[in-house]
Formats: sequence, structure tokens, C-alpha cells
Amino acid sequence: MSTLTQALNRILEYLEKHKPKAVSLLQPGLSDSEIEELVKDLPAQFPEELYELYKWKNGSAYDAWNVSGDSPELEHVAYIFNKFSFYPLEVAIGNYRPKLIDYRRWKDIHSSSWLEIFFCYIGEVGGFVFVDDSQETSQIIFAYHKDTEDITQKYTSLTSMMTTIAECYETGAYSVTKHEDCTVTVVNDYQKAHQIWCEHNSEIVDSLLEKLQPELSLQSLTDIAADLMKLKDPRTVKPLIRVLEKPALTDDDLGIQALAARILGELGDAGAVEILINALKNDNWMTQYWAAVSLGQIKDERATYPLIEALQNSENEVRHMAVWALGEIGDLRAADTLIDALRDSDGRVKQAASQAWDKLAAKFPELDEEIPF
Repeated sequence: MSTLTQALNRILEYLEKHKPKAVSLLQPGLSDSEIEELVKDLPAQFPEELYELYKWKNGSAYDAWNVSGDSPELEHVAYIFNKFSFYPLEVAIGNYRPKLIDYRRWKDIHSSSWLEIFFCYIGEVGGFVFVDDSQETSQIIFAYHKDTEDITQKYTSLTSMMTTIAECYETGAYSVTKHEDCTVTVVNDYQKAHQIWCEHNSEIVDSLLEKLQPELSLQSLTDIAADLMKLKDPRTVKPLIRVLEKPALTDDDLGIQALAARILGELGDAGAVEILINALKNDNWMTQYWAAVSLGQIKDERATYPLIEALQNSENEVRHMAVWALGEIGDLRAADTLIDALRDSDGRVKQAASQAWDKLAAKFPELDEEIPF
């Protein structure tokens, strides 16, 4: 038995105990000949993993799909992969055929290189399998239909996806809670689930880190920014610090530095505080802006005085984010500055100052006696 089938059976075993209704809605698997008949006139050979998935089970019950093409009701679908289910192969192929009209016209998930297999009860997120003649395995991307740049998750293959999900169920990273009305919800321990994902999808992690080269372009950083922020790998911090340390000679360099400052905040590593403080004095106001945002996300008190100094900036957006960041850090030394910011000429800065003061006063109740209004 392959690793993929073993992982699928592990998922099934867990859900038979905790979500049996979903398991009952799965259709029996297809034979090789049945799959061949469905895919025989498609332009690319299906990966072996797809054959294996559909020989295991043929998706959620076909009766769930009504003739109008609307999504079925929640309780009639086998949501077995955390919040996702998968289409019967005939439904997936039927949805896929319109892509063949624009064969290879696009390079994103709307091209015929990507077959949508998985769907979510939210309705906007789909799971797409890369179909390529040269591969036995295939990368998986979960993306919003409305915006293919907003990627929600990736897996190196179907095997790594199912192994990840199986382990998440077994370790409690995904846990199913039953309610009195017999409905169930899936609760995620995101930190534990992320660690498991990293373990089973190391190729994606390594490929992202490899792209953080010294000759990084703005487009290449933009392409991987969302994944880097989601990944939160500590090895990402040093390359991004080096980006901010380099002199910016072109407009692209300024854009790269602004994006690097933004990513560092999402990573939340205190090792980036000093370079972000320096970035508050960058020649590009967008880099100053994102440096202030990131310092507010990291919440390190070393940034208090530099953010106070940033309130002398002529850019309203930078002052706005500096005040917001001071509120997030919650350092008592910023109290007088926040009072001054309440008189700022920009309405957003004043509003941010009011909200920041409320946070500071909640942390230090004695400040209530110092409010000058």
C-alpha cells in the first residue's frame, strides 16, 4: 500500500470515529478503466496520484450536486480534509473542460494546467492540482477564485497533503467538536498544524528560501511575499535584513525594501527590530510606513523613541502608523507623545492617537488622571 493510500485511510479511520456522517457521504472508488474513460480525451496525462485518489474514493456523493449547478447544502457533503471535500471525478472533469478552450493561454490556476479537485464550504476557495505529462506527483494549490495571488495553502504533492492532514487529525492540530444538534465543527491549532505542514512540505520551504537571493527583483519578491508571510520561517529574517541594509539605487530597490519591511513585521522576529528602526529614516516613505507597521506588530519597546521621532515626519501615513504602533507596544514613555498626537492636523492620526491612548490607559489605569480633555 502506498504512502498516499495509507494517509487517506488514516484520515478515514479518524473521521469514522469523530465525523461518521461525512464518511458515509463518500462514493466508492473508481476502477482504472472507469478513470481512463473519463480522462481519455484530455490534453495531459493525469498524475498517478490522481488515479490513486479516485481509486480510493470518488469524491463526495453525487446526489449532493443539484441540476442548477449550485453548491450543495453543508450537511450533504463529505468535508473530510479539514474544511475541504473533493469533487467526483466526473464533476471535476466537467468543470475543467471549459478551460480547454483557452488552452495554455494563462499561467495561473485558470489555465488548463490546473484541475480543480477540492472545494471548501466557504465557496470561494478551491484546491487545484497541477496536471503535467512528466510527473507522477503533482503540486497542490488552494487559492481564491476571485484572486489567484491570494494563496491560502500549498502542498508539494497529494501525498504530502494527505500525510499532513492525517497527522493534524491524529495529533489534535485539527479536532472535531460535536454539538447537541449533531452538527460538528473543526477546530484548528494553527501553530501545531503549521509545524506539521513544514515537516511534510519541506520542498516548498526550501524553494522559497532559495529565491531570496542577493540579486532579488521586486517582481520575484512580490511573487513569494504571501508565502513567506504565511510560512514564518526564521531563516527568512536574515536575507530580508540584508535587503534593507543595501543602498537603494533604483525605484525597484525602494519597492523591494518597502516589501521586505512589511514581511519582517509578519514574521514577528525581534531580531529585525534594529533594522526596522533604521528603516524609519529610509528615503522612501513607503518603507518608513511599513517599518512603523512592522514595529507595531513585533511590539518591542526598543522602538518607542524612534517611533516618537517618526511623528515629526511630513507624511500623514507614516505618522498614522507610528501612532498606531505606539499603541500596540504600550510603553508608558509614549504617553505625552500620544497626547500631543491628539492635536495632529490629520484626522486619521488623531483617531489612531485616541485609540492608542485607550490601550495605554487600559494597561496603566493611573493615566486616567492625566487626560487633558
